[in-house]
Amino acid sequence: MKIAIIHYRLVNMGGLETRLLNYIDAFRNKGHQVTVIYAKKSNNVKLPENVNEIRIKLGITPKRFRTLLFSKKLKKVMNKNNFDFSLSLGRTGSQTAVLAPCTHLGYLKALNKTSRNIQDRIEIDLDKVAYQNSDVIFACSEMIKQELINLYKVASDKIITLYPPLNNQKYFPAKSKEEITQLKDKYGIQPQTTNFLFVSTSHKRKGLPLLLELFEQLPKDQFQLYIVGKPKVKSNLPNVNYLGYYTNLRDIYVTMDFTIHPSIYEPFGQIISESIQCNTPVIVSNNVGAKEIVNEKNGIIINSLEANDWINEIKTLSQKSFDIDKKVLIENNIYVNDHVDRIINFAN
Repeated sequence: MKIAIIHYRLVNMGGLETRLLNYIDAFRNKGHQVTVIYAKKSNNVKLPENVNEIRIKLGITPKRFRTLLFSKKLKKVMNKNNFDFSLSLGRTGSQTAVLAPCTHLGYLKALNKTSRNIQDRIEIDLDKVAYQNSDVIFACSEMIKQELINLYKVASDKIITLYPPLNNQKYFPAKSKEEITQLKDKYGIQPQTTNFLFVSTSHKRKGLPLLLELFEQLPKDQFQLYIVGKPKVKSNLPNVNYLGYYTNLRDIYVTMDFTIHPSIYEPFGQIISESIQCNTPVIVSNNVGAKEIVNEKNGIIINSLEANDWINEIKTLSQKSFDIDKKVLIENNIYVNDHVDRIINFAN
């Protein structure tokens, strides 16, 4: 098939961008001709030679209107090309299928934002156009499926829940205890403490203020928090450590005892499936869509954002054991090849 993958930007940052690169490789490996349509591309992104590129130029359009113009210009591009199937990763209106990695109304509701500025209205309108004009919507979790039904009045039979894909060639458990020891030494991870990983490029929404409150109260000689992401986190707490920004976290996951994610609003959270794949258990809030793949074997769900509840749970971790298997990832088609097969089955 001739497949178009549509996304506003091609950059090496963020879950959607990682997802786009995974899609390109997976569709190509299955013998399909891939065209990527975008508006913005960073210099460090190199697409395979046999992948076609179409860049939509937006000129000097003000930033707040650029995604809107991208969606409008996309229609002309699609009319000029004869694609068998088109998949948009964002809010556009001229595709066969669209991902719903979040919804703007859901985001506003979760953060208790009642007032709506121009940008909010643009995002909501783009959401509505994308959902109305697509044959199918791939929701990243059941949580997002319910937002589509309840907040946008989308018919349930138009929605398929499809968890974000995981590249199991890129993420895998440690090969030995010696490898873990070497990696801990490389990244400066304490060998004798219980270590927690927090990954974020949106610190407030993903729960950093709560984490700082927790680790200020937890025994410093027993519990350490390691932060990866952007922007840089500065803290005077001796048990809070900023490691920097990394695009491949596999080597860090395997050095940790837990990945922790107390998010206020997280439609899915690919770090959860990545962590489980690396045999590192997870601790998540009830607001994380990926809680749907968390069970007693691979993690803990905390149904509160109260500091005392999290502190009490963390202090009792030594009394719990986890026996991670990959069954939950396999059954939910999370591995990238299985995920893409579900998309292709719909396209056919």
